[in-house]
Amino acid sequence: MIDGMMMIFGGFCVLLAIIGIGNVFSNTLGFVRQRRRELARYLSVGLTPEGMRKIFCIEAVIVVGRPLAAALFLTIAVTVGMIRASYLDPAEFMREAPILPILAFVLAVLGFVALAYLTGGRKILRMDLAEALRDDTML
Repeated sequence: MIDGMMMIFGGFCVLLAIIGIGNVFSNTLGFVRQRRRELARYLSVGLTPEGMRKIFCIEAVIVVGRPLAAALFLTIAVTVGMIRASYLDPAEFMREAPILPILAFVLAVLGFVALAYLTGGRKILRMDLAEALRDDTML
């Protein structure tokens, strides 16, 4: 029964993760597309494509890092409180803690956000600079 419950919860988590990945791509690609004119201005004043890549990398790290830092802080605080409340030995908890799945999840989130920014960056770098500066429409 426990294995069945874990499989159902795991499937639910995978479903939520797929919805989240779709949301990341939708928001990131939409945001990059809206910033087309701003990024064209940066390119027109001498920002290189390498500099644009650095901007996108910094944004991707911030997009992943802020929620991760908040969740990590809350998780550690709640876990320490629960360990103390249950009089459990912290070493015993650490042996059973799901550290590898959590690290795999964090790396997957970082990878998908980086992929979304990479896709958006490629679209921006392929655009016509003069047309983007001339066009006043928001896409």
